[in-house]
Amino acid sequence: MKISIIYILVGILLFSCNNPNNSADHSTFTLESTNDSIYIQIGKKESNQIILNQYFCENDSNYLAILNPNNHSIYIYNLDKQNLYKKIKIENEGSNAFPETFGYVIKNFDTIILISHMPPRVSIMNSEGKLLKSISIEKDENGKKIFMAVPWYAQKGILSGNILYIIQELAV
Repeated sequence: MKISIIYILVGILLFSCNNPNNSADHSTFTLESTNDSIYIQIGKKESNQIILNQYFCENDSNYLAILNPNNHSIYIYNLDKQNLYKKIKIENEGSNAFPETFGYVIKNFDTIILISHMPPRVSIMNSEGKLLKSISIEKDENGKKIFMAVPWYAQKGILSGNILYIIQELAV
């Protein structure tokens, strides 16, 4: 199955890799229409739901990560080469296990942040699938229970620098 990744092209245009040698002003953007498309062969069980996908840039290359909740894996596609770069298996049993993943954020290949709704947990994993650190997010620092928004009602975590923001359910 081939999918057209027009949204990724727009994302690449808007949020392309930073080049430290480029002194251009990055506070303004110019949009240009194009008929170019990127086609990537993905597995039959992967999904193009936006909540399961993430674009990121590493080592001057553009990548698309797709979470496959059916087999508890993240597939990373190299957009420049238009191929599968890496499959990362998220263990669901044993000492390196992580509960059902409802969201993730990739900062770089050595910092993949996994978010679980049940139980409420955040972990950092590397690109080899090894959990580096894991914390419970059931309660905030004041001991108040946290009610995370489920992914189909809200966005996944938002990473700003080294701070991860997780959207909570509306409390009334």
